[in-house]
Amino acid sequence: MFRNLTKANILRSNNASLLGSKPVLRFQTRKFTSTIDSAAGNLASTAASLGMDTVIKLVKKVEKASFLIKDSAVKNSPASKEAFGIIEDDLHKLNNNIFKLLDTKHTLLSAMARYYFHLEGKRIRPTIMLLISKAIQASISNTTTSNVDPRQLQLAEITEMIHTASLLHDDVLDAADVRRGVPSIQQQYKSNKFSILAGDYLLAKASLSLATLENHEVTKLISTIISDLVEGEFMQTKTENAENFDYYMKKTYLKTASLIANSCRATAVLVNAPPEIVEISTQYGKNVGIAFQIVDDLLDFTGTSDQMGKPVAVDLSLGIATAPVLFAKEQFPELSSLIKRNFQQSGDVERALELVRKNDSIKRTQDLANYYAQQAIQSLSKLSPSVSKEALVNLANLVVHRNQ
Repeated sequence: MFRNLTKANILRSNNASLLGSKPVLRFQTRKFTSTIDSAAGNLASTAASLGMDTVIKLVKKVEKASFLIKDSAVKNSPASKEAFGIIEDDLHKLNNNIFKLLDTKHTLLSAMARYYFHLEGKRIRPTIMLLISKAIQASISNTTTSNVDPRQLQLAEITEMIHTASLLHDDVLDAADVRRGVPSIQQQYKSNKFSILAGDYLLAKASLSLATLENHEVTKLISTIISDLVEGEFMQTKTENAENFDYYMKKTYLKTASLIANSCRATAVLVNAPPEIVEISTQYGKNVGIAFQIVDDLLDFTGTSDQMGKPVAVDLSLGIATAPVLFAKEQFPELSSLIKRNFQQSGDVERALELVRKNDSIKRTQDLANYYAQQAIQSLSKLSPSVSKEALVNLANLVVHRNQ
């Protein structure tokens, strides 16, 4: 979300002025409605300028493209089938509920906002939240199985909409052509405005749904997620601390782990779980979230475009130094100058890739991810035994052994 605001290709965009309008969470329904109507009106104006025949064709293209991607390899592994199988019905409800929430009289806006929800992505975040929900309920009631509270399901919907909004904004700021194996919205429609407004609409609808939960502490936690997303992406635009590993880890928490940690915490708070269980939920979310992002950074070096559903070596091309590069720099000091100039000179990206693959930085990065996954698993030790707890253990291992 909001990555590399200073990149020349973003500043040159004829839609760059849209980046000045930052979505702000407000917790009064009237203001939410105003925000949503404003986004819908802006998108409708753009659609009107295209002509209704063109709009209809665009909507059909979305629906057609949205079903191109199949179940990922992650979801087809034995451990993952168990984890996803436990909450399969809940995930189905979650997706259906989100589709209903995003309904609007502006057909194109609905299609845009729903675009990525058509795709069979990893759904790691809602899966973690739903499994945590079940594990919490099982631990409180001292049973081996349990159901997800409807409010917890709603919270999972909210955080998935926030995450997806960040992807829509990311696609513009990274000038991304592909997401999950299909064209990004801004590529599909040749318009940054569509992607920005659809992201704003998702944030507004998520905020409106959050308000109906009427839980002040949960509202604060979800608001923190959005604040951390922006702060983490802003940190990524800074070059003066790009070689500092502690800085990288803090950015990793803010960009990715905060959403999982705070949403897991909010899941426990929402059902008045005991403080110990609230902390267990938080620590699991934090550690598995850090592990997830570190593996994402690793796959930028070891994955393939087909596996990832998007180009690889993207971070280097955007001038971003992640764990594999920072580890490799210890053996190859010349990487320092490449990092400082954001890998922008001809041959910098290729040289960085070559040096990373020459030493043990890939293994060290994998070991770091494994450490955080084990910390996540350890945090569950005080939860009562349950099917959901076992699935959370398997999921933490799955996160660090995936190839996409």
